[in-house]
Amino acid sequence: MKGRSWLTGQMIAAAALAVACGSSSPVATSVATSSPSQQMTPTPTVIPTAPPSPSPSAILDDNFGFLIGNQVHRESDGQTVFILGTGNVSGTVSHDGRRLAYWDKTALRVIDITPVAVPRTLMSVTAAGEYAYNFAWSTDNTGIVVGVAGGGGGAADAPPGYTAIRVIEVTGGQPREITRIANANVVPLAWDRTARLIVAYEPVCCGTLNYDTITEDGSVKRTKPAFDLFFFQVSNDAKFVFGRNLASGDGPFMQTTFLRVWPVDSYEAGTTIRSAKAGPIRAAEWLPGSEEIGVLFDDRLEIWSPTAVSRSISLPNLPRLAATNPNASLLFRTGGTAVFISLQTTTSASADTVAVDFASGRSEAVVWGGLWPSPGSSVRLPSPS
Repeated sequence: MKGRSWLTGQMIAAAALAVACGSSSPVATSVATSSPSQQMTPTPTVIPTAPPSPSPSAILDDNFGFLIGNQVHRESDGQTVFILGTGNVSGTVSHDGRRLAYWDKTALRVIDITPVAVPRTLMSVTAAGEYAYNFAWSTDNTGIVVGVAGGGGGAADAPPGYTAIRVIEVTGGQPREITRIANANVVPLAWDRTARLIVAYEPVCCGTLNYDTITEDGSVKRTKPAFDLFFFQVSNDAKFVFGRNLASGDGPFMQTTFLRVWPVDSYEAGTTIRSAKAGPIRAAEWLPGSEEIGVLFDDRLEIWSPTAVSRSISLPNLPRLAATNPNASLLFRTGGTAVFISLQTTTSASADTVAVDFASGRSEAVVWGGLWPSPGSSVRLPSPS
């Protein structure tokens, strides 16, 4: 099976909620979420592929690629350039596109996204009764914040006995525990090292219990948002957050029709934003290095500021989503100069992908052989030696 679907599709999102309602594990999100691998670390591999031919594309740039599992692919043709020595895991790419953090069983590891790089273990979660899935990179890519659950609990949709918020430097050293929040499943979203602030939230199967800000000295502020907001995401600079609604649509699938956006320090100061035009939101992601959100509809890509719709890129020839699998995702290139729109147009798990250049608004189909990279998986490719 080529590629993999992503939880931005509303049918998949609704399925994820149903699974979470009956799961004893913490609810994970598409932002800063990873599952422990059951594999030993293999030897990294360089794929002896021919160099790409000069591309007539004005959009694709082979200084960049994307990551699926442990395989690094280049933009121009989707070919595998090299394989990381991580095992076939899912991890989280740093904001600068240069490193990957991931779980190997109970160990949080980091690896440079270069050929023959060797992973390093940053921390392990081995205390009796503790486990961890959720983490997030710091805004400057120098540290990682982890939510470690423990203390029992966690049956069905019940929270664990506590979530310990711990931080670790990417250069190494001992993890530092910031605070413990009792009877809560806390998912870290961001760590602003300049503001010395950690942003997190507490999801459950059918909504969100709390939005949390945590200072590095351990002060916790918990705010109750609208319960029916889901899948919170934070801008790369950790200044703004958005959550989305899930509402009944024309068919059997849940649909997003608005986003609520707020500054990290005040949920109450937020704004609910809707498009002036018709149609459900198919996907939404923060633009790298900005405080704008890319919001995908069936025929256009709108760019929203934290308070309003600022502009729109018309895409009248986008392939139609499959009626039975209306799933789509947005992959922004590291640096934010282009976006790749992946659309599930058949019942298979592969995708049709369209690249869009922000400066010109030009778009073109991309030949990636059905590969479906997830949001946040854009990487910088090392310069040829």
